[in-house]
This record gives sequence, C-alpha cells and structure tokens, in this order.
Amino acid sequence: MPFFLHIATFVHSLFKSRRQLTLENLALRQHVGRPTIDKEIRKLTRQMQAANVGWGAPRIHGELLKLGIESSQATVQSTWRADKNRLRKPGGRFLKTMPTV
Repeated sequence: MPFFLHIATFVHSLFKSRRQLTLENLALRQHVGRPTIDKEIRKLTRQMQAANVGWGAPRIHGELLKLGIESSQATVQSTWRADKNRLRKPGGRFLKTMPTV
C-alpha cells in the first residue's frame, strides 16, 4: 500500500473518532444552565404568596423548608408573578409631587 493511503486512512480514522466523541458529548449534555423549577413548587409558592400578602421570600422559603422542599430564597422570589403593588416603593409618588423651592 502506498504511503499516501496510509496517511489518508489514519486521518480518516482520526476524524471519525473525533466526530464520535463529539456526538457522545452532545448526547450526554442535554440541559445547560439552572435546573427548572417543578410546576408544583411554583404553584405552591404562588398560592402562599396570594394567601399571605405580608410574607416575603424569606418567610415563604422557611415554610417550604419546614415542608421538606429544598429550594433557595432566590428561587422562591423568582417564581412570583410581577405584582404592581408589591413592586411599588412607598415614598415614590410623594417625592415626585413635591414642589421645588
């Protein structure tokens, strides 16, 4: 067999093995980023928020821990829907309407 065919066979097998490794890695890596939050936990935190308006994320997080649900406080806060009254700052309107001297 000529020398050129030896090199061509080697290069072909090298690329074939590299392609196989890449495909295996892509098959193993299915999800990138944070794991998703279960719908049941999301629903529970929203129910707790609606039933207890005065509670914040730390309190609801503590109650979830008592129930045996492992989640972070940031996860609890991220599951809440944007509520305009919750996001409004108490003194914002007053400071905007004050006349300047």
